[in-house]
Amino acid sequence: MIIHLVLIRLKPDVARDDPRVTEALAELVALRERVEGVVRWEHGWDFVRRPISYDFALVAGFASRPHFDAYGPHPAHQAVAAKLRELVDWVLCDFEA
Repeated sequence: MIIHLVLIRLKPDVARDDPRVTEALAELVALRERVEGVVRWEHGWDFVRRPISYDFALVAGFASRPHFDAYGPHPAHQAVAAKLRELVDWVLCDFEA
């Protein structure tokens, strides 16, 4: 299985309850149903809120490397990423489990 870890930090002038954030993250979560080969999809807001914490995390699992490779350029994924770029910064880590 390929694990795709995304840690998201809101930009300084963006709030969690900003409707643009709510919409973009809802679209991110909905990718689970739109992309083939997803076998794991967990997400949530950080509740501790330490200064070094990121605000939101996504852990996605893909059945195979070809499924993972198809996810990046998938049109629905690209559309969500474009919306998120305006609102957040993120870091990624992809690994085999």
